[in-house]
Amino acid sequence: MHIITNDFNLKHTIESGQFFRYEKIKDYYYVIVQDKFFKIRQHDNKLEFEGAYKKFVRKFLGLESDFEQIKKHIAKDENIKKILAQYSGIRIMQQHPGEALIAFICSSASNIPKITMNVNLLAKKFGKKINFENQTNYLFPKIGQINNFEKIKECKVGFRAKYIFEANKIAKEILNNAEKMTYFDALQELTKIPGVGEKIADCVLLFGFNRLEAFPVDVWIKRVVEELYFENKEQNIKEIKKFGIQKFGEYAGYANQYLYHWRRNLD
Repeated sequence: MHIITNDFNLKHTIESGQFFRYEKIKDYYYVIVQDKFFKIRQHDNKLEFEGAYKKFVRKFLGLESDFEQIKKHIAKDENIKKILAQYSGIRIMQQHPGEALIAFICSSASNIPKITMNVNLLAKKFGKKINFENQTNYLFPKIGQINNFEKIKECKVGFRAKYIFEANKIAKEILNNAEKMTYFDALQELTKIPGVGEKIADCVLLFGFNRLEAFPVDVWIKRVVEELYFENKEQNIKEIKKFGIQKFGEYAGYANQYLYHWRRNLD
């Protein structure tokens, strides 16, 4: 199957730190998300894939968004305009909120290779087997299924084990509530989950609920915002988040993702 796309870059999107359950084999990305295990590659403006339906792939990769409008809005900023010229085609992917929650709890004080290892081990311990092209993998477990503390610890998540265990017990209702709330109310609702501060909550809202006004602040965003907008002067996280939301408005999450990906690839 295939999809014809405009202004989309599969590599930059999948490898931009918003999603962790993929493996690159030759020119295909093998992706495990929700109840799907599929492969996808890009040639020019054509996406070729097997193992999933077009509607699912389009939604998952953020291809249903009004990308021209988003770019026009965030490119009013000269820094973003330059970054877009280099990395245009990154979309905000739409993941399951429960998967995003556990993945970004794993992200606390971590890095992308370790997060990937953690989420894959959790899937292997608690998820269902799925086969595709003679490969066996594991679907990510739903909230409520990650219910054995000792097994969670075996997934090498360290201090995050207690937060994952507690989130598994209470997060389903909180996620359901957050879906119906305004952005700021949803942010406060999600921070009721142990181990979830504003940064993780913002990641869940952005990548799990497609709330594009979210502006997660991690060490990379703090660094790049200070460098580009505050003449390298130290700013606290609350000020950086306030700056991002005020400057980029309804598409702050897109500006955030471009700033993050660009800065991380400088080093």
